[in-house]
Amino acid sequence: MASIPDATDLLLIGDSLLAYWPEDMVANQFAGQRVWNFAVGGSKTQNLLWLLDQLPARKPQPKRAILLIGTNNLNQPAPPTCAIAAGIEASVHRLQAIWPRLAIMIVGVPPKGSDFHFLDRERLSLNRTVSRWADGKPGLRFIEIDPDLLTCGLYGQGRKAAEIRDGKTRSLCENYADDLGHFRRPGYRVIHAAIAAAFKEMPTEAETLSAGK
Repeated sequence: MASIPDATDLLLIGDSLLAYWPEDMVANQFAGQRVWNFAVGGSKTQNLLWLLDQLPARKPQPKRAILLIGTNNLNQPAPPTCAIAAGIEASVHRLQAIWPRLAIMIVGVPPKGSDFHFLDRERLSLNRTVSRWADGKPGLRFIEIDPDLLTCGLYGQGRKAAEIRDGKTRSLCENYADDLGHFRRPGYRVIHAAIAAAFKEMPTEAETLSAGK
C-alpha cells in the first residue's frame, strides 16, 4: 500500500483511470486542495473493497471523494451488470462506513474499445443502475461524462476509434491512449471539467449536515 498522507481534502479512489491521472494535472486542476490519489491500476470492485479493509485505524479525513471503478469488471466474460453495480454500491457503503461525513462523486464507466462500443449495452445498463441507486441519496452524486465529448465525437458516429500506422494501433481521438481504454492528458481535462461543474452543485456532506441543523 502506498504511503498514506497525514491530511487530505479530496480522495481519488478506483482503478487505473484515476491512478494514471498525471500528478502535475491533479495539482493544477485541484489547486488549493490536498489530494490523495488512492486508486490502483487493474482494480475491480472486489479489489477495492479489500483495499479499503487494509486502511489503518488512523487515517486522513477527506471531505470529498471521486470514485471511478467497474471498467475492469466489465470484460469478457462479463458478469451480470447487476453484480458489478452491487460491487460499486458496496464500495460506496464501505467508504461511508470509514468516513461518515464524506461526499462521494461516482463517475460512470466510460466507453472503450475499437469503436468505443465494447460491451456498450452492458456499460450503459451498469451506469443506469448505479445512477438510479445514487439518485437523491445525501452525500452522493453520480455523473456520466458525455461520451461524444470524451471520444471526440466518434462514439455517436459508431466509427472505428483507431487506425494502424507504422504497424501499430493509433487512437483517432486525442483524449484516449492507443489502447482505447485509458486517457491522455486532454481526456483528463474533459473529465475534470465535468467533475468540477458537478462539484459546484454538490456540497460536502458536512455542509449538508450543518445546513440541516
